[in-house]
Amino acid sequence: MADNSSVQSVERTFDIIENLSSAPQGLTLLELSSDVGLPKSTVHRLLSTLTGRGYITQEPESKKYLLTLKLFEVSSRSLAGFDILSAARPYLQHLSRITNEAVHLVVREGHEVVYIYKEDSSKNTVRMASHIGLHNPMYCTGVGKAIMAYLPRSEQEQIWKATEIIPYTDKTITDYDLMLKELDHIKECGYAIDDEEHENDVCCAACPIFDYTNMPYAAISISAPRSRMDNDRMEHRIIPELLTATRRISGIMGCPEHS
Repeated sequence: MADNSSVQSVERTFDIIENLSSAPQGLTLLELSSDVGLPKSTVHRLLSTLTGRGYITQEPESKKYLLTLKLFEVSSRSLAGFDILSAARPYLQHLSRITNEAVHLVVREGHEVVYIYKEDSSKNTVRMASHIGLHNPMYCTGVGKAIMAYLPRSEQEQIWKATEIIPYTDKTITDYDLMLKELDHIKECGYAIDDEEHENDVCCAACPIFDYTNMPYAAISISAPRSRMDNDRMEHRIIPELLTATRRISGIMGCPEHS
């Protein structure tokens, strides 16, 4: 167990790093000492350690201390081993297990969504066109609409204009004004419904996953035949579980509203 002096040194070190991160032009020893409320001798000792390890550098002329890119390099190595799939997989498996339905994870790619994971139920399988690597438009899929709803209006318009609007079924929304109303409703309630809009007899509920900038980065859906997705089951079983899972994954991804 670390003693109090060791913990205090760590806290003081991070105080210095965080202050320097807010000063891209650098800070002098006196300025840093004043900002963190520590004696110059203490700050100088910690700066010497950080400089020796390559996290801080000192400009020869101004004598100001600046952060180097080493912190970025360290965090980048961490991010390289972390992705949305590793964060989401336990929740996808849980959703499939408790609902006995197919669960999908997609990420946005331009004006489309791409399926990066599919968890089929062993009990209630349904024949669907979805598969890993599949690209689908946003406007007619639950996952696509869930992402699209939280984008700025100008970006929604760009996606619509860049997409070939095809009536996949007689329930596909092909009118832009109706789509805007649909997206506003989705943003208001927090989830999207694909009511046989892309495939006949296939209904799904979907919720977005937000990244550290609070923007929709991915989405999860639960899909089943229309006969198994009645309003009562959707409202009391499917949607609450989806909302819980996507909120937790968003928190893992660094979303400030879900951390």
